[in-house]
Amino acid sequence: MNLDKPSARITGSSSGTFPTAGLSSGGGEMGHLVRTRDWSQTPLGAVETWPPSLLTTLGLVLNSRFPMLLFWGDELACFYNDAFRPSLGTDGNPADVLGTAARLAWPESWHIVGPMLNQVMESAESVRQEDFPVPLRRNGRLEETYWTFSCSPVTDETGRVAGVFVTCTETTAKVTELQAARSASQRFADMVMQAPVAIAVFRGPEFVAEIANDAYLPLVDKTREEFIGKPMFESVPSVRAAIEPLVREVVRTGESMRIQEIELTLRRQGRDEAYWFNLVYEPLRETDGTVDGFMVTATEVTDQVLARRQAEQKEADLRKARDQFELSIAAGNVGLWHWDAQNQALNWSRQQEALYGLSAGEFGGTLADFHRFVFPEDLAATLASPAADLAQSGEAAYEFRIRRKDGAVRWMQSRSRTVYN
Repeated sequence: MNLDKPSARITGSSSGTFPTAGLSSGGGEMGHLVRTRDWSQTPLGAVETWPPSLLTTLGLVLNSRFPMLLFWGDELACFYNDAFRPSLGTDGNPADVLGTAARLAWPESWHIVGPMLNQVMESAESVRQEDFPVPLRRNGRLEETYWTFSCSPVTDETGRVAGVFVTCTETTAKVTELQAARSASQRFADMVMQAPVAIAVFRGPEFVAEIANDAYLPLVDKTREEFIGKPMFESVPSVRAAIEPLVREVVRTGESMRIQEIELTLRRQGRDEAYWFNLVYEPLRETDGTVDGFMVTATEVTDQVLARRQAEQKEADLRKARDQFELSIAAGNVGLWHWDAQNQALNWSRQQEALYGLSAGEFGGTLADFHRFVFPEDLAATLASPAADLAQSGEAAYEFRIRRKDGAVRWMQSRSRTVYN
């Protein structure tokens, strides 16, 4: 349907008079157009022949500031008021539509609107629709518009349904916004479902599970039917004490939260066991900015935590054994040394240095540093014989004399064992 701009000047010629006070004046531009139209040349006939029911209802429509329409007679001739005109666009002339049969005025939407109007005419019962889609040609193109409206029967003086009275409001902007929000929500849901990491979304005061992807459900050992649509702590009660304070803080503050290696007790395969997770909580906001839920990204690190704890325990056990060994060595007044054949380095323990009268770290770390303490005539005992024994059996034992740093002479006994890489 093509209509003129609401501000366009409307002209016409007068024929007939309107005895009803509601039509004799007022009604804005559409009222003026009704009064100046020559109705004698239309299927409705001259104004003097119009029934009072039509005049009264039309006066109500034209003088209302709420969008209204009236369809009258077997052809459902169209009337509407100034409040309705802005929804019909900016092109065309309303005089072309006024009094025209609805099927001709709105051909693009008649297959949708027509059955409802005919239903009201035949059943004498009202019809109401909310956010109902109606294709409408306006502003030079066919648009998908949405309306909330009520269609009520209008009876004439004989009691027969002679017309349909319509009150309506356009909701296209609201529906389009909701559709965009649903589209964005669906894209978000698709992103969550396709993510390779475990993600779930919880909404409302009870934290009802809204989304959980295929990576998340195995963590809590639940099927989708067992988890989605149920409160978080009803599905997994064992984590309530640890998790509820955290998520309520996220909702209260609207700030993200990261938790490293939190220990949670979960029932998997019928057994309650401890598991460890890295968790990231992100608040989810409504369009008004209020936080009504959160998204959690969960990474199970149980294997890493147990492996690290096992390594730490081994390190602690090794440290304890080393301390005990060093205590035994110290108690037995025994020194230890290690010769690194690849790097030509000789390492001495602190007790070994003490045996030679040296301070901590004073030993140089080479064979020459060691040989300077050995009596020259005993030097061969520290070289040839041990080397032969080590080559043959991997072990050697030998005795030799040294002169300590303080000049004291001491007999030393050394036992060696070869270690291969």
